[in-house]
Amino acid sequence: MLRPWLLTPLLFTLSLVQAVAAGIGITQEFSAREGLPNFFNKIQRGESIVIGYIGGSITRAEGYRVLSEEWIENEYTNPNVNGINAGVGGTASQLGVFRLGEGVLDANPDLVFIEFAVNDGSPSNTDNLKKAREGMVRQVWRKNPFTDICFLYTIKDDFLSDLQNDIFPVAAAAHDEVA
Repeated sequence: MLRPWLLTPLLFTLSLVQAVAAGIGITQEFSAREGLPNFFNKIQRGESIVIGYIGGSITRAEGYRVLSEEWIENEYTNPNVNGINAGVGGTASQLGVFRLGEGVLDANPDLVFIEFAVNDGSPSNTDNLKKAREGMVRQVWRKNPFTDICFLYTIKDDFLSDLQNDIFPVAAAAHDEVA
């Protein structure tokens, strides 16, 4: 039975926001938008899938990336999951936009996780972050308009007090404007 909503708890701190003009938003725990329909339809048909992961050290680490692949393999009876790890520690969206093609898209992924919120930090001007994130979305869909995209907003200690006051990190709010 297809239960894509079960993937939600494994997406380690997946929080989406409604950004305000100042670039800071009130937290919203999850916003599925249109979900990941192409990805889950392919799983339901029992086809092999490719998941691309791009981000910083959080993506590079043996955390959400590995857990999400294992969950899919265990939850569905016959998917062959091939994960592409394009995580590079200390990198931000503005470099990620240039690494995406060779690092992820050359493998023809069915789903792409994009995670850079921690390394993008808390800039005073978010225009370049938005441009980089939009560039990633455009590249993915130019390569294959049926590839689903999941923006993943991770956190670090510096973000905790704001999050406890329902204020979302500036970079994540900027990314969410693109979403």
